[in-house]
This record gives sequence, C-alpha cells and structure tokens, in this order.
Amino acid sequence: MPILFDPIVLQDQARDQLLSLPPFANIPVVSADPGDINTQINIALERLGIGAQILVPNMHASNKNQPGPYFDKIRLIAEVIENPTLNRDVNLNPDYLTAQQVAMLVAAGLHWYAPAGINERFYVTDVASVPVPKLKDGKVFNIFHVELTGGGGIDYSMPKIAPVTATPVGPGPQLVTLGCATAGAAIWYTLDRSYPSPRNPSARMALLQASNAVTNDDGTVIYNLDGQPVLNEPGMVNYPIFVDAGKTLAARAWLQGYLPTKPDQFIFKY
Repeated sequence: MPILFDPIVLQDQARDQLLSLPPFANIPVVSADPGDINTQINIALERLGIGAQILVPNMHASNKNQPGPYFDKIRLIAEVIENPTLNRDVNLNPDYLTAQQVAMLVAAGLHWYAPAGINERFYVTDVASVPVPKLKDGKVFNIFHVELTGGGGIDYSMPKIAPVTATPVGPGPQLVTLGCATAGAAIWYTLDRSYPSPRNPSARMALLQASNAVTNDDGTVIYNLDGQPVLNEPGMVNYPIFVDAGKTLAARAWLQGYLPTKPDQFIFKY
C-alpha cells in the first residue's frame, strides 16, 4: 500500500506545536492557506501587531529506488511578520516582542521537533530577515524567515476528527450548540479571535464527558446486584454557548491519537 505525503498535515502540526508552547499564548500563528490567509494575517496584525505563519512545506526525493517514498529533504519555513508601529506601542503592548525575538522563539520551538509520520527531526538551517521597504498604505513591516530541514519516510495514517458544527449559525445574538461526529472528541472554543486550544487560558470546553445514573420513573437510582448504580454509556453533553452579535466563535475538536480539525472548519461569525 503506498504511503501518502500530505504537506498540509505537516504544516498544521508545526503550527500546533508552536501554539502549544507558553511563549505563543498571545502570539497568533496561522497556516498559510491561500483561501483565507489574508484575513487571518490581518486579524493577527491588527490585534497584536505581530504574528507568524507556517508556509506549505516542500520535499525532495533524489533516490527513486527507495521504497516508501523516502524524502531526502523536507523543507519547512516559518515566517514572522511584525508591524512595528503597532506592535511596539508600549501603551497598547507594554511587553512586546520584536520580530527577531519571535523568530528565535520559533526556531527554538521547532528545532528538533518531530511531527507524527516523519522519521527524522527538523533542525534549523537559517534564520534571516527579509527586507520589505513599503507595503500597502505606506506601512513598513519587519519579516523574518526561519528555515528548517528534516527528512525521512512519511506515513500519515492518523485518523482525522470530524469537522466542528455549530447550530444555529448567525446572525446573533443567540445560544449556539457545538458538535462533532467523532466520539470522545472535546471541543474548545473562544470568542476573542484567539486560537481555540486547551492550552489557551481564554479557551473554554464546549463538550464534557458525562456518565449519568439510570433512574426509575420516580427518579430513584437503579442499582446493580453488587450495589453499584447503573450508569448510562459515557457520552457527550452539549452546553449551549451565548454568542453576542458581531462576535466570532472559533472552535476546534481535539482527541488524543487523532489529527485535530483543520483551521478553515472552525470559524463562525455572528
């Protein structure tokens, strides 16, 4: 059976690796998605003045006789973009980090990182600034590229979590119930446009595991012969979330051993 390489999976895993690290709790990191990347970059820059994006990886295989495929070189680039005028305003952002500092944090966070499905770890080959004179509206941006290289056989056989659903979807204000078809998945959500991750202090869990005792018609609990209460099968309980008008609800499903939902499947505007 052929082994397939999905660069988007590798890209998303690298992004999630950075977002799981404490220094990136308040630094937006997105995947470079041609369909929605401009919107996400604008959100990141308008909010904090600095952000990072993981570009789509590329790979090279020189030995055609290797079973697999086996890639000699897998190249990954993380790009840090800073709007210094906004980012370095001490009134808005007193504890700001420069593009160079964030680039070094990216390098530290991804150096020796081994995503699921790759045999060799990534290592940093270069951290360099990209000169940008003037961009749109006369703004000057600082941009740093962190280049990483790895290699090895690729096998992405990890199952994927079903997309997050929201009922109803816009316009607000209203109560919204989030769902996911993957049994056992936990959904985390935010309303402040930050990344919906279990490590994000602003995120909240929308679905909780629950085991409920079985009762008689009069409400009394039914017990087994050993004296233990009879429990329903563990399931997911939905808790409606109040979303005000104009808010953006970001939600993502997580489950150990599964790839989380993709970034274009968890944004709902109200």
